Amino acid sequence: MFYPRKIVSKNREKRKNSKKSFNKKRAILICLIIIVFLFSSIFIYAFSYYKYIITFLPKIEEIQFDPPESSEIYDRKGNLIKTVYFIENRINISLSELPEYFINALIASEDERFYTHKGVDFKSLIRATIINFREKRIVEGGSTITMQLARELFLTKEVTLERKFKEMILALRLEKIYSKEEILTYYVN
Repeated sequence: MFYPRKIVSKNREKRKNSKKSFNKKRAILICLIIIVFLFSSIFIYAFSYYKYIITFLPKIEEIQFDPPESSEIYDRKGNLIKTVYFIENRINISLSELPEYFINALIASEDERFYTHKGVDFKSLIRATIINFREKRIVEGGSTITMQLARELFLTKEVTLERKFKEMILALRLEKIYSKEEILTYYVN
């Protein structure tokens, strides 16, 4: 049987085009599968890591703030005889005893979005990460006041990513049980 050249070449082009579109669709599908696999792997790893980290952290009901304070010894007439302390000579104060300028300066310098976040300021963390990558060393930490309090109460001073994650988890827990004023009071004490 004889077919004109134009028809044969059109059929070949259609087959080539359909193969090309099939290959494109196949490549897109494979890319989507790889992306879904990568994101689900990252999610599973992050969740597992989170579960691992929280096993070493205090539970919400175990979190208490009881800073050391100096002991005062009085005679029977109520006169102060001596102040005794172990390492630090401390007197805890309330926020109302501090000048408002001090509180405002503290918030401005340490955590300008203190009253708007829930313990972790992701904008500050992202900014600090970008600066640290640019400088090729750790220049900024991006920690909030609550994260700094969590570090002081429960963690070490080591500079690691794991400690930063622990700080974040503890800060979120602290914000669930304490008000912003209580957190500030604990921070200054």
